Amino acid sequence: MSKSSKLCRRTSCPRSNIFCNLLDKIVKRPSLQFLGQWGYHCYEPRIYRTLAKILRYVDLDGFDILLTDYITFVEKSGYHFELNFNLEFTEICVNTILYWVFARKGNPEFVELLLKKTKDYVQDRSCNLALIWRTFTPVYCPSPLSGITPLLYVAQTRQSNILKILLQYGILEREKNPTNIVLTILLYPSRVRIMVDHELVDIQEDAKTCLVLCSRVLSIISIREIE
Repeated sequence: MSKSSKLCRRTSCPRSNIFCNLLDKIVKRPSLQFLGQWGYHCYEPRIYRTLAKILRYVDLDGFDILLTDYITFVEKSGYHFELNFNLEFTEICVNTILYWVFARKGNPEFVELLLKKTKDYVQDRSCNLALIWRTFTPVYCPSPLSGITPLLYVAQTRQSNILKILLQYGILEREKNPTNIVLTILLYPSRVRIMVDHELVDIQEDAKTCLVLCSRVLSIISIREIE
């Protein structure tokens, strides 16, 4: 059996699935027949370009389809990878999705849809479908195994409209050290969103709103612990 066939064996997968098709294209490329030898940097650009082309202009309905395809791909595709390739491929896909949703779009409706589609997996941080606990690189680079969580990124950028949605789904309550999120809102340099004077005012107001939202959640946590 060749290295490429050992790398990826398909038993069943929907033909229309975005991620199944993407994987087929990667594995079938002659230059990428030995993925285990060359590493993720050989195929990461193709994954990013393909998904970015979709995510750049996608509407909510299209994003719903993309998330459904990813969930189906992970749960039911029938693909079997070598462990390292499985980890790399899924992390690159998730990195790209989170980058576009949080760093490029910053649209609360997209964030809420992502949480709705994956809420059943939030309890298990190790699950590939618990997207809200995965990490991404805010300034995109092909490094699928490093980065920050969406909650930490939202705290760094003081996006109160998005933080409110994350709190509604109990993300701060499940954070291992929620105090770090508050400290990030207070102390993290405001370089991401400050461009002109009026933006500085906006981000200060957003920071205040973020702190108020967090204090409400954290006070509830403290009361529960006392009880």
